[in-house]
Amino acid sequence: MAETVARSGFDLARLWAEAPAFLTHGAGCSCAGHVAMHLDPRAVEADVLDYLAERYKASSQAELARFVADRNAARGVTFASWLIGIDSAALTVSARTRLLADLDATISSLAHAGGGGHS
Repeated sequence: MAETVARSGFDLARLWAEAPAFLTHGAGCSCAGHVAMHLDPRAVEADVLDYLAERYKASSQAELARFVADRNAARGVTFASWLIGIDSAALTVSARTRLLADLDATISSLAHAGGGGHS
């Protein structure tokens, strides 16, 4: 059985940057359901981080709740840079693994959103 290797923060930053969900899609594009669509990366980032902060807080994951809340308060650091920084952040191994897995699930879904109309 092959072992699953989690994506690194660097890998997630690249996936985030390439996510077709952030591209402007024309009204005739089948991936947009024939409606002009564009997701604002900053709004999606804020939604993802707000969700994770509340999730970690509710599940008594104080280390992760604090780490994500600190990102929400950071200025001048891009989301991609923050993702890359997770690889060397002062987190326990279990916290880093959990955060990367949670972010991977979300960012992967954005990376595959509407991919049918583009190649």
